[in-house]
Amino acid sequence: MILSLQLGTTLALAQTGASQAVSGNVRGQVTDPSGAAIAHADVILTPGDASSTLIKTQTDGQGMYEFRGLVAGQYSLTVVAPGFAVYENNNIVISTSQPLRLDAAMKIEVEQEKIQVSDTVPTVDVNPANNAGAIVISGKELEALPDDPDELLTDLQALAGPSAGPNGGQMYIDGFTAGQLPPKSSIREIRINSNPFSAEYDKLGYGRIEVFTKPGSDKFHGQFMVNGNDSAFNSSNPFAGPVPGYDTVQYNGNIGGPINKKSSFFFNVDRRNINDLAAIDAETLDQNLNPVQILESASNPRRRTNISMRLDSALTGELDRHLRGFLRYVLDRDISTTHLMDELLTLPRPAPVS
Repeated sequence: MILSLQLGTTLALAQTGASQAVSGNVRGQVTDPSGAAIAHADVILTPGDASSTLIKTQTDGQGMYEFRGLVAGQYSLTVVAPGFAVYENNNIVISTSQPLRLDAAMKIEVEQEKIQVSDTVPTVDVNPANNAGAIVISGKELEALPDDPDELLTDLQALAGPSAGPNGGQMYIDGFTAGQLPPKSSIREIRINSNPFSAEYDKLGYGRIEVFTKPGSDKFHGQFMVNGNDSAFNSSNPFAGPVPGYDTVQYNGNIGGPINKKSSFFFNVDRRNINDLAAIDAETLDQNLNPVQILESASNPRRRTNISMRLDSALTGELDRHLRGFLRYVLDRDISTTHLMDELLTLPRPAPVS
């Protein structure tokens, strides 16, 4: 019994001595360039053994940190604090002889800016595809434009800007001039000032509007729209006097689809009933030859009808590829009538001379 007790005591003392032989401590203070303590800085101790995990802590209010119970060996110390450059020390040796004191003096982080100067001289680019003043309108941008053809034309002319010649800008409908702006529902794409100095045009300069209509497709599709406007929702004309009711109604419908594998069609009808007013602001004489100001309004109804049809046919291959041609027919009809006042003005006749 005495021999067993002595052997157990000897083993316990040996284990305690081995545990103390492999443990070490490291402590220190983190300060700024003026020597003031930096609180809440992140201190990371990385063992030299790649399989070991990182050991992390933070400095206290006095900037102090401490790691205890470290295994003797090689370590790397990293200190990170906001506004300061990262502190790194990759040559730290932990021993068991005495605790290691390691202070970290942080440096202010300097913000770096990098400016790259190129000696490439910009060259003049005459490629029409790189024209910065060109505007291409299609898809959602085209849908955002007004449905009224008059308002649509006004917006396009404003986008095109002033033209180079005295006769104003030019409008091309599918490559041809002297045409009326088609309804928005039959327009596929609008290009403004795409190539203002091309030799293919008879006039050079800006202010050019190119409109491309929709072709047929390999599937049937169509739409119908009614757009109305009434005088009850509009402000009165201060120059028209007592104004009777007026309104505007626009009907639009189109349909398109295939004819066969090589041909397709697109048919569009647009009808506008514009019951507008004409203001009469004049001065005349009454029966006593006194000047009288007349401020009246007369109805001015207009009827505008636009019927267009486009036929596309593939000259080679199928419709959706290779070379193809198209035929477009447009019928525009505009009827305007002005109703004069029912009561005509009767001027006094001069008395006969005796």
